[in-house]
Amino acid sequence: MGRQGRRSDQRHCGRARLRRRGKGPAHGELRRGRQRPARRKLYPHRRLHRYKSPQFYLSKPLRYGVGEDIQVRDRLGALDQIDGTISDRIKVSTDSLQTYYAGLYPVTVEVTNSLGDTASLTLDIEIYDSILGEPVIQLDRYLVYLDSAADFDPDSYISSVTGAPESSVRVSTPAGGLRPGVNRITYTCTGTNGLTGSTVLYAIIQK
Repeated sequence: MGRQGRRSDQRHCGRARLRRRGKGPAHGELRRGRQRPARRKLYPHRRLHRYKSPQFYLSKPLRYGVGEDIQVRDRLGALDQIDGTISDRIKVSTDSLQTYYAGLYPVTVEVTNSLGDTASLTLDIEIYDSILGEPVIQLDRYLVYLDSAADFDPDSYISSVTGAPESSVRVSTPAGGLRPGVNRITYTCTGTNGLTGSTVLYAIIQK
């Protein structure tokens, strides 16, 4: 074998020794950059910072004049952190509603998201004798969720008052103050013509 062939073999053997002497990965280890984390089963709601059950909203009060056609779903909706808007899944049930008699009639609404989490509320449908010219109090929402009663500021929900000065609006809360669960807050005012108008806000204090 010639000198050139021996030099080539020597260089090849030298590289092999260097590779054997170098610090390679220990037995059972993966090379850096190729490690794969263990697979875990992820649940969508656990990826959220703070999961909350579906929540309802009201765009109009649940007040209807005597004999008026009642369509609760035209003002009641539901939102969910997982599924978004789920208003089409709302179920409404009431047993004693009499549209031709003024009064308060309980109605239960419930909705379920794709995780099987069901939220339900019992509210009141008010049937009243409407009078032409009575003041109208409009709120920017008619159902709110609060973490505590201390967060509640009733005046902040008033959007406008027609037929009476806004300063004449009076707010009535449940006796003993707001408590965990559903609270019915009534806004009333008297117009310059002596007629009284009212509306209702539901405040849900989350437990």
